Amino acid sequence: GEYWGVHNVRDRLDERHLETHHGVPRDQVVVLSNRNRADVGEPADAAPFEAFLSEVRAGALVSRADFDERIDLDGYLDYVIAQMYAGNTDWPHNNIQWWRYKGAPDARRGPFDGRWRWIMFDVDRSFRVRPGGGGEDMVRHLFASEEEPWARELIRGIVAVPELRH
Repeated sequence: GEYWGVHNVRDRLDERHLETHHGVPRDQVVVLSNRNRADVGEPADAAPFEAFLSEVRAGALVSRADFDERIDLDGYLDYVIAQMYAGNTDWPHNNIQWWRYKGAPDARRGPFDGRWRWIMFDVDRSFRVRPGGGGEDMVRHLFASEEEPWARELIRGIVAVPELRH
């Protein structure tokens, strides 16, 4: 019964969070995580993202507009930059979630446009310094590592487009 204070206060990153912060109805959202598993929604809700990744693998997306039509590209790039800056070595093969509104898409840009968006969470393996000095080489970690190749397909597909690489 002794008061020890408040511990571990944080938002729940689930469909309720998306409803509260973005106004997206709980029953109209899909949240995917590692290996395109549907955490919220039905397993079939992962099909649009799988189709998108198939286009990435095939090299069918050749411009910024191609990517930005399917994902919140600026938001995704900010997300990748933040993960890399933090040196989060427990990502992108783990602790990764992305979501989209699955209702009728709104033509205006925003949470109701049906594009995929990423959620940053669980970055407890960040800002670590390796024994002997220096942090993790995140460029190597993200682009050269063969660990869990599925997790690196999207960013590698993006930088394969000269307009986006520059």
